[in-house]
Amino acid sequence: MHVLSVREAMGGPWAGNVPGWLILFVPTTLLVVLQETTIGASGWGAALVLAVLEHLAAGVLVFAVVWALRRRWRVIPIGLVFALWAGVGVVRGLVWSAWHAWVLHTEADVGYRVLVWVAISLVWSPLFTYTLAQLDHRRNLLGELTAVRLLRATERARVDQSARERREHLVATVQSTIGPVISELHRSLTTIAPRLTPSSVAAMATRVSSVAYDTSRLVAARGPEQPAPVAHIQRAPISAALDFPPDRPLLAAALAGVAMLPLVVPDTLRFQGFGFALRTILAIAVMVLLLALSLVALRFTRIRFGRPSLPVTLLAFLIPGAAGSAVIALTPGWLPISEMLSLLILLPVGSAIAGANVATAVGLAHSNEDLAQRVEAIRLETDQLVALADESDLAARVQLEELLHGPVYGRLSACVMALNFHAEELASGDDSRSESITNTVLEYLDAASRDLDALSINHL
Repeated sequence: MHVLSVREAMGGPWAGNVPGWLILFVPTTLLVVLQETTIGASGWGAALVLAVLEHLAAGVLVFAVVWALRRRWRVIPIGLVFALWAGVGVVRGLVWSAWHAWVLHTEADVGYRVLVWVAISLVWSPLFTYTLAQLDHRRNLLGELTAVRLLRATERARVDQSARERREHLVATVQSTIGPVISELHRSLTTIAPRLTPSSVAAMATRVSSVAYDTSRLVAARGPEQPAPVAHIQRAPISAALDFPPDRPLLAAALAGVAMLPLVVPDTLRFQGFGFALRTILAIAVMVLLLALSLVALRFTRIRFGRPSLPVTLLAFLIPGAAGSAVIALTPGWLPISEMLSLLILLPVGSAIAGANVATAVGLAHSNEDLAQRVEAIRLETDQLVALADESDLAARVQLEELLHGPVYGRLSACVMALNFHAEELASGDDSRSESITNTVLEYLDAASRDLDALSINHL
Protein backbone atom coordinates (compact mmCIF):
# COMPACT_ATOMS: atom_id res chain seq x y z
CA MET A 1 0.00 0.00 0.00
CA HIS A 2 1.21 3.48 -0.86
CA VAL A 3 2.76 5.55 1.98
CA LEU A 4 2.16 9.28 1.60
CA SER A 5 5.46 11.12 1.22
CA VAL A 6 6.07 14.68 2.40
CA ARG A 7 6.30 15.84 -1.23
CA GLU A 8 2.97 14.24 -2.12
CA ALA A 9 1.32 15.67 0.99
CA MET A 10 2.62 19.18 0.37
CA GLY A 11 2.27 19.22 -3.42
CA GLY A 12 -0.78 17.00 -3.82
CA PRO A 13 -4.48 17.94 -3.98
CA TRP A 14 -4.42 19.71 -0.60
CA ALA A 15 -1.76 22.18 -1.75
CA GLY A 16 -4.64 24.30 -3.00
CA ASN A 17 -8.26 23.23 -3.35
CA VAL A 18 -11.67 24.61 -2.43
CA PRO A 19 -12.42 22.20 0.48
CA GLY A 20 -9.08 23.00 2.10
CA TRP A 21 -9.60 26.73 1.61
CA LEU A 22 -13.03 26.52 3.21
CA ILE A 23 -11.77 24.36 6.08
CA LEU A 24 -9.03 26.88 6.85
CA PHE A 25 -11.37 29.86 6.79
CA VAL A 26 -12.51 29.57 10.42
CA PRO A 27 -9.12 28.97 12.13
CA THR A 28 -7.20 31.48 10.02
CA THR A 29 -9.90 34.13 10.41
CA LEU A 30 -9.97 33.58 14.16
CA LEU A 31 -6.21 33.88 14.41
CA VAL A 32 -6.13 37.02 12.26
CA VAL A 33 -8.85 38.71 14.32
CA LEU A 34 -7.10 37.92 17.60
CA GLN A 35 -3.73 38.98 16.21
CA GLU A 36 -5.14 42.25 14.88
CA THR A 37 -6.90 43.13 18.12
CA THR A 38 -3.84 42.12 20.16
CA ILE A 39 -1.79 44.96 18.68
CA GLY A 40 -4.77 47.32 19.01
CA ALA A 41 -4.76 48.14 15.31
CA SER A 42 -8.55 47.93 14.92
CA GLY A 43 -11.74 46.79 16.59
CA TRP A 44 -13.27 43.32 16.38
CA GLY A 45 -15.59 44.16 13.50
CA ALA A 46 -12.91 45.77 11.35
CA ALA A 47 -10.52 42.91 12.16
CA LEU A 48 -13.12 40.39 10.99
CA VAL A 49 -13.59 42.21 7.67
CA LEU A 50 -9.82 42.37 7.22
CA ALA A 51 -9.51 38.63 7.93
CA VAL A 52 -12.16 37.81 5.33
CA LEU A 53 -10.49 40.03 2.72
CA GLU A 54 -7.10 38.45 3.39
CA HIS A 55 -8.55 34.95 3.05
CA LEU A 56 -10.30 35.83 -0.22
CA ALA A 57 -7.16 37.39 -1.70
CA ALA A 58 -5.03 34.44 -0.61
CA GLY A 59 -7.56 32.04 -2.13
CA VAL A 60 -7.52 33.84 -5.50
CA LEU A 61 -3.72 33.64 -5.63
CA VAL A 62 -3.60 29.98 -4.59
CA PHE A 63 -6.29 28.81 -7.01
CA ALA A 64 -4.77 30.67 -9.95
CA VAL A 65 -1.20 29.50 -9.34
CA VAL A 66 -2.17 25.91 -8.51
CA TRP A 67 -4.35 25.71 -11.62
CA ALA A 68 -1.38 26.78 -13.75
CA LEU A 69 1.06 24.43 -12.01
CA ARG A 70 -1.30 21.45 -12.25
CA ARG A 71 -1.18 21.72 -16.02
CA ARG A 72 2.41 20.49 -15.81
CA TRP A 73 2.72 18.60 -12.53
CA ARG A 74 0.30 16.21 -10.84
CA VAL A 75 2.34 16.65 -7.66
CA ILE A 76 3.72 20.17 -7.50
CA PRO A 77 7.45 20.35 -6.62
CA ILE A 78 7.83 21.24 -2.98
CA GLY A 79 10.03 24.26 -3.74
CA LEU A 80 7.25 25.80 -5.82
CA VAL A 81 4.74 25.02 -3.08
CA PHE A 82 6.79 26.91 -0.51
CA ALA A 83 7.20 29.77 -2.97
CA LEU A 84 3.41 29.80 -3.31
CA TRP A 85 2.99 29.94 0.46
CA ALA A 86 5.48 32.80 0.65
CA GLY A 87 3.39 34.53 -2.00
CA VAL A 88 0.31 34.02 0.16
CA GLY A 89 2.15 35.77 2.99
CA VAL A 90 3.03 38.66 0.68
CA VAL A 91 -0.60 39.00 -0.44
CA ARG A 92 -1.88 38.94 3.13
CA GLY A 93 0.70 41.54 4.14
CA LEU A 94 -0.25 43.79 1.23
CA VAL A 95 -3.96 43.47 2.00
CA TRP A 96 -3.23 44.32 5.65
CA SER A 97 -1.21 47.36 4.66
CA ALA A 98 -3.78 48.56 2.12
CA TRP A 99 -6.59 48.16 4.66
CA HIS A 100 -4.73 50.15 7.30
CA ALA A 101 -3.64 52.87 4.88
CA TRP A 102 -6.87 53.35 2.91
CA VAL A 103 -9.58 52.36 5.36
CA LEU A 104 -8.23 52.92 8.87
CA HIS A 105 -5.88 55.74 7.77
CA THR A 106 -3.03 54.41 9.89
CA GLU A 107 0.57 53.59 9.07
CA ALA A 108 0.74 50.93 6.36
CA ASP A 109 4.05 49.46 7.55
CA VAL A 110 4.24 47.42 4.35
CA GLY A 111 7.72 45.91 4.66
CA TYR A 112 7.34 44.73 8.25
CA ARG A 113 3.83 43.37 7.80
CA VAL A 114 4.77 41.47 4.62
CA LEU A 115 7.76 39.86 6.38
CA VAL A 116 5.62 38.85 9.37
CA TRP A 117 2.95 37.34 7.15
CA VAL A 118 5.50 35.48 5.05
CA ALA A 119 6.91 33.95 8.25
CA ILE A 120 3.42 33.01 9.48
CA SER A 121 2.46 31.56 6.12
CA LEU A 122 5.65 29.50 5.79
CA VAL A 123 5.02 27.99 9.23
CA TRP A 124 1.25 27.52 9.28
CA SER A 125 0.53 26.65 5.63
CA PRO A 126 2.69 23.49 5.62
CA LEU A 127 1.17 22.53 8.97
CA PHE A 128 -2.43 22.77 7.77
CA THR A 129 -1.68 21.24 4.37
CA TYR A 130 0.23 18.25 5.75
CA THR A 131 -2.42 17.58 8.38
CA LEU A 132 -5.29 17.69 5.88
CA ALA A 133 -3.39 15.51 3.40
CA GLN A 134 -2.57 12.87 6.01
CA LEU A 135 -6.13 12.92 7.33
CA ASP A 136 -7.51 12.43 3.83
CA HIS A 137 -5.00 9.64 3.21
CA ARG A 138 -6.00 7.92 6.44
CA ARG A 139 -9.66 7.95 5.40
CA ASN A 140 -8.67 6.16 2.21
CA LEU A 141 -6.46 3.71 4.12
CA LEU A 142 -9.21 2.85 6.60
CA GLY A 143 -11.66 2.33 3.75
CA GLU A 144 -9.18 0.06 2.00
CA LEU A 145 -8.53 -1.82 5.25
CA THR A 146 -12.25 -2.58 5.56
CA ALA A 147 -12.41 -3.62 1.92
CA VAL A 148 -9.43 -5.98 2.03
CA ARG A 149 -10.71 -7.53 5.25
CA LEU A 150 -14.04 -8.31 3.58
CA LEU A 151 -12.24 -9.67 0.54
CA ARG A 152 -10.03 -11.82 2.76
CA ALA A 153 -13.09 -13.20 4.55
CA THR A 154 -14.69 -14.02 1.19
CA GLU A 155 -11.62 -15.83 -0.09
CA ARG A 156 -11.16 -17.64 3.22
CA ALA A 157 -14.73 -18.91 2.92
CA ARG A 158 -13.89 -20.18 -0.58
CA VAL A 159 -10.83 -21.98 0.76
CA ASP A 160 -12.88 -23.53 3.55
CA GLN A 161 -15.40 -24.96 1.09
CA SER A 162 -15.25 -28.75 0.80
CA ALA A 163 -14.67 -30.44 -2.55
CA ARG A 164 -18.26 -31.68 -2.42
CA GLU A 165 -19.60 -28.13 -1.98
CA ARG A 166 -17.51 -26.88 -4.88
CA ARG A 167 -18.80 -29.60 -7.19
CA GLU A 168 -22.38 -29.04 -6.10
CA HIS A 169 -22.03 -25.35 -6.86
CA LEU A 170 -20.59 -26.01 -10.31
CA VAL A 171 -23.29 -28.57 -11.15
CA ALA A 172 -26.03 -26.19 -10.04
CA THR A 173 -24.49 -23.41 -12.16
CA VAL A 174 -24.37 -25.59 -15.26
CA GLN A 175 -27.90 -26.93 -14.75
CA SER A 176 -29.47 -23.54 -14.15
CA THR A 177 -27.63 -21.90 -17.05
CA ILE A 178 -27.63 -24.54 -19.79
CA GLY A 179 -30.76 -26.57 -18.98
CA PRO A 180 -33.32 -23.86 -19.84
CA VAL A 181 -31.46 -23.05 -23.07
CA ILE A 182 -31.56 -26.68 -24.25
CA SER A 183 -35.29 -26.83 -23.48
CA GLU A 184 -35.86 -23.64 -25.47
CA LEU A 185 -33.90 -25.08 -28.42
CA HIS A 186 -36.06 -28.20 -28.30
CA ARG A 187 -39.23 -26.08 -28.47
CA SER A 188 -37.88 -23.94 -31.29
CA LEU A 189 -36.87 -26.92 -33.42
CA THR A 190 -40.27 -28.55 -32.82
CA THR A 191 -41.95 -25.35 -33.97
CA ILE A 192 -40.00 -24.91 -37.21
CA ALA A 193 -39.79 -28.64 -38.09
CA PRO A 194 -42.68 -28.57 -40.63
CA ARG A 195 -41.07 -25.79 -42.66
CA LEU A 196 -37.33 -26.25 -42.48
CA THR A 197 -35.19 -24.05 -44.71
CA PRO A 198 -31.43 -23.97 -45.20
CA SER A 199 -31.16 -20.69 -43.25
CA SER A 200 -33.34 -21.86 -40.33
CA VAL A 201 -31.43 -25.13 -40.01
CA ALA A 202 -28.07 -23.31 -40.17
CA ALA A 203 -29.28 -20.83 -37.54
CA MET A 204 -30.36 -23.70 -35.31
CA ALA A 205 -26.96 -25.35 -35.74
CA THR A 206 -25.29 -22.09 -34.68
CA ARG A 207 -27.47 -21.83 -31.57
CA VAL A 208 -26.75 -25.42 -30.53
CA SER A 209 -23.04 -24.82 -31.13
CA SER A 210 -23.25 -21.75 -28.90
CA VAL A 211 -24.86 -23.82 -26.13
CA ALA A 212 -22.07 -26.40 -26.42
CA TYR A 213 -19.48 -23.63 -26.16
CA ASP A 214 -21.21 -22.05 -23.14
CA THR A 215 -21.32 -25.42 -21.40
CA SER A 216 -17.63 -25.91 -22.01
CA ARG A 217 -16.83 -22.38 -20.86
CA LEU A 218 -18.74 -22.70 -17.59
CA VAL A 219 -16.62 -25.59 -16.37
CA ALA A 220 -13.46 -24.98 -18.37
CA ALA A 221 -10.40 -25.94 -16.38
CA ARG A 222 -8.38 -23.58 -18.52
CA GLY A 223 -10.00 -20.51 -19.97
CA PRO A 224 -9.52 -16.78 -20.09
CA GLU A 225 -7.90 -15.52 -16.90
CA GLN A 226 -10.41 -14.07 -14.48
CA PRO A 227 -9.68 -10.61 -13.15
CA ALA A 228 -8.47 -10.45 -9.58
CA PRO A 229 -11.32 -9.88 -7.12
CA VAL A 230 -11.70 -6.25 -6.17
CA ALA A 231 -13.58 -5.06 -3.10
CA HIS A 232 -15.51 -1.81 -3.09
CA ILE A 233 -13.62 0.87 -1.16
CA GLN A 234 -15.63 3.39 0.82
CA ARG A 235 -13.73 6.17 2.57
CA ALA A 236 -13.93 6.13 6.34
CA PRO A 237 -15.62 9.04 8.15
CA ILE A 238 -13.45 11.78 9.63
CA SER A 239 -14.31 10.70 13.18
CA ALA A 240 -12.85 7.26 12.50
CA ALA A 241 -9.77 8.75 10.84
CA LEU A 242 -9.08 10.86 13.95
CA ASP A 243 -9.18 7.82 16.23
CA PHE A 244 -5.48 7.14 16.83
CA PRO A 245 -3.14 7.54 19.82
CA PRO A 246 -1.00 10.71 19.90
CA ASP A 247 2.58 9.96 18.92
CA ARG A 248 5.89 11.67 19.73
CA PRO A 249 4.41 14.19 22.19
CA LEU A 250 7.68 16.07 22.76
CA LEU A 251 8.19 16.65 19.04
CA ALA A 252 4.55 17.66 18.54
CA ALA A 253 4.65 20.11 21.45
CA ALA A 254 7.94 21.65 20.25
CA LEU A 255 6.59 22.13 16.73
CA ALA A 256 3.43 23.73 18.13
CA GLY A 257 5.63 26.18 20.03
CA VAL A 258 7.52 27.01 16.85
CA ALA A 259 4.20 27.65 15.10
CA MET A 260 3.20 30.10 17.83
CA LEU A 261 6.38 32.19 17.62
CA PRO A 262 5.69 34.16 14.40
CA LEU A 263 2.08 34.60 15.42
CA VAL A 264 2.74 36.63 18.59
CA VAL A 265 6.43 37.40 19.15
CA PRO A 266 7.12 39.88 16.28
CA ASP A 267 4.19 42.13 17.18
CA THR A 268 4.83 42.02 20.94
CA LEU A 269 8.48 42.87 20.27
CA ARG A 270 7.57 45.73 17.94
CA PHE A 271 4.72 47.26 19.93
CA GLN A 272 5.38 46.32 23.59
CA GLY A 273 9.16 46.08 23.64
CA PHE A 274 11.86 43.49 24.22
CA GLY A 275 10.93 42.70 27.82
CA PHE A 276 7.31 41.92 26.98
CA ALA A 277 8.44 39.80 24.02
CA LEU A 278 10.65 37.75 26.38
CA ARG A 279 7.68 37.24 28.67
CA THR A 280 5.65 36.06 25.65
CA ILE A 281 8.40 33.59 24.74
CA LEU A 282 8.39 32.32 28.33
CA ALA A 283 4.63 31.88 28.12
CA ILE A 284 5.07 29.85 24.89
CA ALA A 285 7.73 27.72 26.62
CA VAL A 286 5.30 26.98 29.46
CA MET A 287 2.67 26.15 26.86
CA VAL A 288 5.05 23.72 25.11
CA LEU A 289 5.88 21.94 28.35
CA LEU A 290 2.26 21.54 29.42
CA LEU A 291 1.21 20.55 25.89
CA ALA A 292 3.79 17.76 25.92
CA LEU A 293 2.39 16.54 29.23
CA SER A 294 -1.16 16.77 27.88
CA LEU A 295 -0.24 14.73 24.82
CA VAL A 296 1.42 12.10 27.00
CA ALA A 297 -1.74 11.93 29.12
CA LEU A 298 -3.94 11.67 26.02
CA ARG A 299 -1.77 8.88 24.64
CA PHE A 300 -1.91 6.95 27.92
CA THR A 301 -5.69 7.43 28.13
CA ARG A 302 -6.19 6.34 24.53
CA ILE A 303 -4.11 3.18 24.93
CA ARG A 304 -5.37 2.24 28.39
CA PHE A 305 -9.02 3.29 28.39
CA GLY A 306 -9.93 4.01 24.78
CA ARG A 307 -10.59 7.20 22.90
CA PRO A 308 -11.00 10.19 25.27
CA SER A 309 -14.14 12.29 25.02
CA LEU A 310 -14.22 15.49 22.98
CA PRO A 311 -14.41 17.83 26.04
CA VAL A 312 -11.37 16.13 27.59
CA THR A 313 -9.45 16.48 24.33
CA LEU A 314 -10.36 20.17 23.97
CA LEU A 315 -9.26 20.89 27.54
CA ALA A 316 -5.98 19.08 26.94
CA PHE A 317 -5.20 21.50 24.10
CA LEU A 318 -6.63 24.67 25.71
CA ILE A 319 -5.08 24.39 29.19
CA PRO A 320 -1.43 24.76 28.04
CA GLY A 321 -2.21 28.01 26.22
CA ALA A 322 -4.28 29.23 29.17
CA ALA A 323 -1.31 28.59 31.43
CA GLY A 324 0.84 30.66 29.09
CA SER A 325 -1.69 33.46 29.29
CA ALA A 326 -1.57 33.19 33.08
CA VAL A 327 2.21 33.67 32.99
CA ILE A 328 1.73 36.94 31.12
CA ALA A 329 -1.24 38.14 33.16
CA LEU A 330 0.24 37.36 36.59
CA THR A 331 3.66 38.86 35.99
CA PRO A 332 3.58 42.31 37.64
CA GLY A 333 4.76 45.57 36.15
CA TRP A 334 3.28 45.34 32.66
CA LEU A 335 0.16 46.42 30.84
CA PRO A 336 -3.26 46.14 32.46
CA ILE A 337 -5.07 42.90 31.70
CA SER A 338 -7.79 44.82 29.81
CA GLU A 339 -5.17 45.96 27.29
CA MET A 340 -3.76 42.43 26.93
CA LEU A 341 -7.10 40.66 26.66
CA SER A 342 -6.77 39.76 22.98
CA LEU A 343 -3.27 38.36 23.54
CA LEU A 344 -4.48 36.39 26.54
CA ILE A 345 -7.19 34.88 24.32
CA LEU A 346 -4.84 34.38 21.37
CA LEU A 347 -2.43 32.18 23.32
CA PRO A 348 -4.88 29.43 24.33
CA VAL A 349 -6.74 29.58 21.01
CA GLY A 350 -3.55 29.62 18.96
CA SER A 351 -1.93 26.90 21.05
CA ALA A 352 -5.05 24.75 20.76
CA ILE A 353 -5.12 25.11 16.97
CA ALA A 354 -1.36 24.63 16.63
CA GLY A 355 -1.24 21.79 19.14
CA ALA A 356 -4.17 19.94 17.62
CA ASN A 357 -2.80 20.32 14.10
CA VAL A 358 0.76 19.32 14.93
CA ALA A 359 -0.31 16.42 17.14
CA THR A 360 -2.66 15.24 14.40
CA ALA A 361 -0.01 15.58 11.70
CA VAL A 362 2.68 13.76 13.70
CA GLY A 363 0.30 11.06 14.90
CA LEU A 364 -1.23 10.52 11.48
CA ALA A 365 2.15 10.20 9.76
CA HIS A 366 3.17 7.35 12.07
CA SER A 367 -0.27 5.71 12.27
CA ASN A 368 -0.75 5.85 8.50
CA GLU A 369 2.56 4.12 7.92
CA ASP A 370 1.53 1.29 10.26
CA LEU A 371 -1.91 1.16 8.70
CA ALA A 372 -0.48 0.92 5.19
CA GLN A 373 1.66 -2.03 6.29
CA ARG A 374 -1.39 -3.77 7.75
CA VAL A 375 -3.34 -3.26 4.52
CA GLU A 376 -0.46 -4.67 2.47
CA ALA A 377 -0.10 -7.68 4.78
CA ILE A 378 -3.82 -8.49 4.47
CA ARG A 379 -3.63 -8.01 0.70
CA LEU A 380 -0.75 -10.50 0.45
CA GLU A 381 -2.64 -12.98 2.64
CA THR A 382 -5.70 -12.55 0.43
CA ASP A 383 -3.64 -13.23 -2.70
CA GLN A 384 -2.47 -16.51 -1.15
CA LEU A 385 -6.06 -17.44 -0.28
CA VAL A 386 -7.15 -16.66 -3.84
CA ALA A 387 -4.45 -18.97 -5.20
CA LEU A 388 -5.53 -21.80 -2.87
CA ALA A 389 -9.22 -21.32 -3.70
CA ASP A 390 -8.50 -21.22 -7.44
CA GLU A 391 -6.50 -24.43 -7.17
CA SER A 392 -9.41 -26.19 -5.47
CA ASP A 393 -11.87 -24.80 -8.03
CA LEU A 394 -9.65 -26.06 -10.82
CA ALA A 395 -9.72 -29.60 -9.47
CA ALA A 396 -13.53 -29.55 -9.24
CA ARG A 397 -13.85 -28.14 -12.76
CA VAL A 398 -11.56 -30.82 -14.17
CA GLN A 399 -13.77 -33.53 -12.68
CA LEU A 400 -16.98 -31.99 -13.98
CA GLU A 401 -15.47 -31.30 -17.39
CA GLU A 402 -14.49 -34.96 -17.73
CA LEU A 403 -18.00 -36.05 -16.83
CA LEU A 404 -19.69 -33.65 -19.25
CA HIS A 405 -17.36 -34.31 -22.12
CA GLY A 406 -19.06 -37.50 -23.26
CA PRO A 407 -22.81 -37.34 -22.61
CA VAL A 408 -23.52 -33.62 -22.91
CA TYR A 409 -20.76 -32.27 -25.17
CA GLY A 410 -20.98 -35.34 -27.41
CA ARG A 411 -24.72 -35.08 -27.97
CA LEU A 412 -24.65 -31.33 -28.54
CA SER A 413 -21.79 -31.74 -31.02
CA ALA A 414 -23.75 -34.47 -32.82
CA CYS A 415 -26.71 -32.10 -33.07
CA VAL A 416 -24.51 -29.43 -34.66
CA MET A 417 -23.03 -31.84 -37.19
CA ALA A 418 -26.44 -33.25 -38.16
CA LEU A 419 -27.98 -29.83 -38.59
CA ASN A 420 -25.05 -28.52 -40.64
CA PHE A 421 -25.15 -31.53 -42.96
CA HIS A 422 -28.91 -31.19 -43.38
CA ALA A 423 -28.59 -27.47 -44.13
CA GLU A 424 -26.29 -28.39 -47.03
CA GLU A 425 -28.82 -31.01 -48.21
CA LEU A 426 -31.66 -28.49 -48.13
CA ALA A 427 -29.54 -25.98 -50.00
CA SER A 428 -29.15 -28.54 -52.78
CA GLY A 429 -32.92 -29.16 -52.86
CA ASP A 430 -32.97 -32.49 -50.97
CA ASP A 431 -35.47 -32.41 -48.07
CA SER A 432 -36.12 -36.15 -47.91
CA ARG A 433 -34.39 -36.55 -44.58
CA SER A 434 -35.86 -33.50 -42.83
CA GLU A 435 -38.18 -35.46 -40.57
CA SER A 436 -35.59 -38.07 -39.57
CA ILE A 437 -32.91 -35.41 -38.95
CA THR A 438 -35.34 -33.38 -36.87
CA ASN A 439 -36.31 -36.40 -34.79
CA THR A 440 -32.65 -37.36 -34.32
CA VAL A 441 -31.68 -33.88 -33.17
CA LEU A 442 -34.65 -33.71 -30.82
CA GLU A 443 -33.65 -37.06 -29.34
CA TYR A 444 -30.09 -35.82 -28.84
CA LEU A 445 -31.39 -32.66 -27.14
CA ASP A 446 -33.67 -34.72 -24.90
CA ALA A 447 -30.78 -36.98 -23.99
CA ALA A 448 -28.48 -34.04 -23.27
CA SER A 449 -31.17 -32.49 -21.09
CA ARG A 450 -31.65 -35.75 -19.18
CA ASP A 451 -27.91 -36.14 -18.69
CA LEU A 452 -27.74 -32.60 -17.42
CA ASP A 453 -30.62 -33.12 -15.01
CA ALA A 454 -29.09 -36.38 -13.82
CA LEU A 455 -25.86 -34.72 -12.74
CA SER A 456 -25.54 -34.94 -8.99
CA ILE A 457 -22.88 -35.02 -6.41
CA ASN A 458 -23.20 -38.81 -6.21
CA HIS A 459 -21.87 -39.10 -9.73
CA LEU A 460 -18.76 -37.09 -8.98
